[in-house]
Amino acid sequence: MSAMSFEEVWEAVKTFTPGQLRRLRELLGTLQSRRKRSTAEEEIQLRLLRDGLIRRVPQPPTAADVRAFEDYEPISVEGKPLSETIVEERR
Repeated sequence: MSAMSFEEVWEAVKTFTPGQLRRLRELLGTLQSRRKRSTAEEEIQLRLLRDGLIRRVPQPPTAADVRAFEDYEPISVEGKPLSETIVEERR
């Protein structure tokens, strides 16, 4: 596949639908925020974004996100499990 010139790309972009322009904007924003060398996982995420299978590439968790996840304590509830109640109500 030969490389396109900027002018060819510009002419192609001018024919895009609003949805295609939105996807292109999201992809370009993601590419701009990534470092030069990307990992295999980042390459997969970019392909999914390019193909329209995902709308955005999630940012990695911050230290505060990790701390909140590690500090999570589930609440205890009395009675039978919720899954049992749901199964009973479906009958």
